Amino acid sequence: MVFHLQSEKAMQAAAVLLQHHNGHQMSYMRLLKLLYLADRESLEKTGRPVTGDRVVSMTNGPVLSGLYDIIKGQHPDSPRWSEFIERSGYTVQLAHNPGNDQLSRFEIATLQEVAERFASYGDFELVDEVMHKLPEYLKNKPLEGSSTPIPLRDILEGIGRGEEADRIIEDAEDEMQFDRFWAEQGAGG
Repeated sequence: MVFHLQSEKAMQAAAVLLQHHNGHQMSYMRLLKLLYLADRESLEKTGRPVTGDRVVSMTNGPVLSGLYDIIKGQHPDSPRWSEFIERSGYTVQLAHNPGNDQLSRFEIATLQEVAERFASYGDFELVDEVMHKLPEYLKNKPLEGSSTPIPLRDILEGIGRGEEADRIIEDAEDEMQFDRFWAEQGAGG
């Protein structure tokens, strides 16, 4: 994906979802699915995802790859996340609220709406009845036990924004170059 993972913002998005779930905990599979659905909905409405993470297709549907690594403890941002979101086996729980200053009101509302829309689905109902029916998943369905990258263009086509894909991708690439330039300026001077 041409967007880049915004780990702190994604942690705050995860916290919003966990706050709207019983006991402020859920399976990390469910959390990753809901975050993906919120990213997808934000892309549909604004042309930008919430988390910016790279998407891969796995056996149980689309997965935000970097966030999956963070939750598994296999990412440089894992220690920071674990201060706020604790993992125990296949469950994650909100330990401390990281706030929401990185999220817009639209993003918070989108996350809350996604949490409410899918609240009645069990984890595997969410996989079977929602994730496995997404056009971008069907187009990039992986072999059992493997993963396949899902191109941003396929997601944009799946949400009905295929005609705008070139512009959205170009805007995202321009923003990444701009961010890289300013990061280099800050590091060098």
